[in-house]
Amino acid sequence: MGAHKKLSEVLKNIVRQISGKLEDFEGALYSEYMIIGSGIIYCLSADNKSFVKVERGVSVYVVADNYDTQGRSLVYTIHGDIVVIEPEEMSEIGFD
Repeated sequence: MGAHKKLSEVLKNIVRQISGKLEDFEGALYSEYMIIGSGIIYCLSADNKSFVKVERGVSVYVVADNYDTQGRSLVYTIHGDIVVIEPEEMSEIGFD
């Protein structure tokens, strides 16, 4: 239960950061990443039940590193999807 609460707090903070509503923001800002390449990549949804089509080149924010046993990261896309992706598929672009 504690890990789930931490993930939901991180997601809330990321949404606050993206929307510009930093009044209730806690902690440091989250660095922005980009999915490398062009075209489409299919990523496993956070619920592990389906795949989500994500456009490469889209900005994402890392919610959790080493999220699963395969070492993938849990990310939030600027389109509102929460997916699991290989860290090698992302490049840090910093604070844009």
